[in-house]
Amino acid sequence: MTHSSSVAKPASQTRRNLVVFLVLAALTTVELGLAASGASGLRTGLFLALSLAKATLVALFFMHLKDDSKVYGLTFLAPVLLVLVMSLLVVAA
Repeated sequence: MTHSSSVAKPASQTRRNLVVFLVLAALTTVELGLAASGASGLRTGLFLALSLAKATLVALFFMHLKDDSKVYGLTFLAPVLLVLVMSLLVVAA
């Protein structure tokens, strides 16, 4: 049995990756608009939330954590939650 280096992806996976890419592009556009607007107040919290959403999408779909064991998901989630809690503590101080 030989493996080809160019394995065709199913159309549904390609479509899913395109949708995730478009969502990431939209979130980036929102971040750029927020940065350009000069809005203050909850700006740091919004940037943290948008960054967390983008990191989660990348990890789930492009790093294939969505289809892997839940242990890998928890390995990703634990440090993310720790950083989120620490960031919120710093922002609150």
